[in-house]
Amino acid sequence: MDRTWIADGWTVDYGSGPTPVTLPHAWGQEADVRWEGPATYRTALKVPDRPCWLVLDGVSYAAEVRIEGSVACHHKGIWDSFSIDLTPWIGTSVAVEVEVVKNGGPTYPVRSVASGFLPFVFHTFGGLYGGAFLSDANPNLLSVGPPPEPRVAVEGNRLFVDGEPFYVRGALSWGWYPSIGHPNPPDDLFRTEVRRLKELGFNLYKFCLWVPRRRMLEILEEEGMFAWIELPLWDPSPTPSDQEQILRELEAIVRQYRHFSNVIAWTCGCELSSSTSAEFRRRLYERVKQLTGCPLVKDNSGGSEMYGGELEEFGDFADFHPYCDLPFFEPVLQSLSNWGRLPKPILLGETNDADTHRDLAKLRDAAPYWASPDPRLNDPGVRWVHDLPAYLQTSRFAVDPKGSDSAELLLASYDRARFLRREAADAMRRCPDVAGYVVTGLRDTPISTAGVFDDFDQDKFSPSDLDWNRENRLLLLPSRRPPWIHGGNRPGWIDPYNHYAGTVHFRVGFHGTRTEASLACRIMGPQGETLHQAIRPPVATDPHRATEVGAIACWIELPGRYLAIFDFAETRLEVPFWVHPALTDEERTGFLSLDPCEGPQSIGSGERNVEIHYRFTQDTVRSLEASGALIAFFTGPETKGAPFWRECAHEFDSGFWGPLGARGRYDYPWERLLPVSADSVLKDEFVESLRRWGTVEVLLRRIDLRSYKEEAVMVEVRGESHRSIFTTLRPFGGLGTQPIGVGRNPAGAALLRRMIEYALGSPD
Repeated sequence: MDRTWIADGWTVDYGSGPTPVTLPHAWGQEADVRWEGPATYRTALKVPDRPCWLVLDGVSYAAEVRIEGSVACHHKGIWDSFSIDLTPWIGTSVAVEVEVVKNGGPTYPVRSVASGFLPFVFHTFGGLYGGAFLSDANPNLLSVGPPPEPRVAVEGNRLFVDGEPFYVRGALSWGWYPSIGHPNPPDDLFRTEVRRLKELGFNLYKFCLWVPRRRMLEILEEEGMFAWIELPLWDPSPTPSDQEQILRELEAIVRQYRHFSNVIAWTCGCELSSSTSAEFRRRLYERVKQLTGCPLVKDNSGGSEMYGGELEEFGDFADFHPYCDLPFFEPVLQSLSNWGRLPKPILLGETNDADTHRDLAKLRDAAPYWASPDPRLNDPGVRWVHDLPAYLQTSRFAVDPKGSDSAELLLASYDRARFLRREAADAMRRCPDVAGYVVTGLRDTPISTAGVFDDFDQDKFSPSDLDWNRENRLLLLPSRRPPWIHGGNRPGWIDPYNHYAGTVHFRVGFHGTRTEASLACRIMGPQGETLHQAIRPPVATDPHRATEVGAIACWIELPGRYLAIFDFAETRLEVPFWVHPALTDEERTGFLSLDPCEGPQSIGSGERNVEIHYRFTQDTVRSLEASGALIAFFTGPETKGAPFWRECAHEFDSGFWGPLGARGRYDYPWERLLPVSADSVLKDEFVESLRRWGTVEVLLRRIDLRSYKEEAVMVEVRGESHRSIFTTLRPFGGLGTQPIGVGRNPAGAALLRRMIEYALGSPD
């Protein structure tokens, strides 16, 4: 279809007179973001001396088109195109007017139409954002011809694209382009974006709850990247008439986009929960399946099993959104496996988010409209998160970036995100039913900072930072050690990163293309010396299925930091690990007796005793008043739930954490925190109540990276002759994949030793 774009010669009138604009255009700061319209676009058009059509390639939301003052058509829907036959005006000049009312106002509420997710990221947008063009041929936008032969195929729980095994490594976008204010970026911007994603290892672009312009899909095809279209249905109105209108809009989208062969997956909506019935989802799935013929169609990304609603689901694959704190990620994946159901591939349509610190001072100076406290520019609308304007004015990282070491926090949060995503990605590859994942997300937004690009569209990570996202990946395979507790076994694993002095063991797998090679292993000492090396027999791997390629064991007695290096088929894995002193007889007696179900306990002997408490009771008060050394591990009413790894960073007191290896104010060997991390923080009012017994200092502080609220994970109470420590950390592990009990948790033993040493030390 030939296209002659009509970009210039337009005006827009918001009610106070025309202003020249260039298409594509959506009204931004020149109109109150809460205003729904109508805005009127006008141009003078010379119609060629031959049959042609005027195509409006995306108008948000409702449009009335008038030619020479007469109504030519009405259209509702943000994402599909529509056309006007100009045959009656061949060879003449005509006045064209397009009157637009956007969604999000009282006429077309967000949930009553196919709005997508952008209103929940920032706000709605209105205008001729897709542009306009003349077509010499009937655009046939609602095409009736059959779709192309699918390039994707499904065999059991595996995917094939163009006949080759395929594992989805997708990046998720909500269509947030703050520099232009609408989801239709210029070709060069989008092409650059795609190339940056490919450099980071991604092979698929997920249009999450929005629909790209056709040129964007053409660019993906030119750049060798695949697409997943998720129809813009999220938290819709349950009203039957609204849902029928939404169905009409979604069908128009599918008809126009089903001919793109690089769209290898379709989801009909996202996290629909109880707002839609199973019957509604069935109709939607069957219609999309009928129109596209695609082997990968699903009614509901995220699924009813995760997000509620009727459990009957419809689709060619399972689609889950595991957003888990890290110790629980692999157990949650295991719970979502097929478990004897009909074999289907599992695609994790949203997952592996990792929020990072924003450069708040830079953002405060830039003062973008989407961070403004002015409701004319940045009204909260339907958003459930709208903290940014407030904390941009109050957070110490915005007001005093040097004093708060904001730059250090930025880099430490990137390092932490690399660790989190690597661990989660390896867990996904270990799960045989998982056929791929989509990482949340593409760029930072007003509601989250989990993007691979920051607020200023700069890369947060280098390609080497995302080595976990390559097609071929070496990864650790868990070594199991189910403990015997209260008369029976419970799930249990060996921490691969922390070991007691003695035998150190690693089991290694490969996930990627079919290959045959030998695993080479080296163990490097604290000074970089080679302590052990071996080559394992050749192994042929199964494509895109984690395959064990070898194991290594060696004896190490000297405590310290070590490095294991594994090479297989031109793929390398480097694993830092720590060896900790074995438990002494005294520690074995004391540490192994620790039981959070018991009352106060004691560790040590004579005057070197430290009391261990698990609840704040009168015994705790007596110990504080007696100025004895006390360590309290709390999980009860003194605490409140908060993830340790998701959406946050931590600030470490150097006096306490320095001897344990803290690398800075906000940086720590994350592998040593994973086995002891908590799922709660100390309540502010509880921390305040401790001041009656001495000076309270925060030893570990959680910084929420979405609200910048700061809360204590560990505090000390410093009296005249004692130190008491209160924390939610868990040297005894027990959450998710954490080893259970100090005897199986070397990192927990190291933390407990430091806490005892600190509590018994001088408070000066």
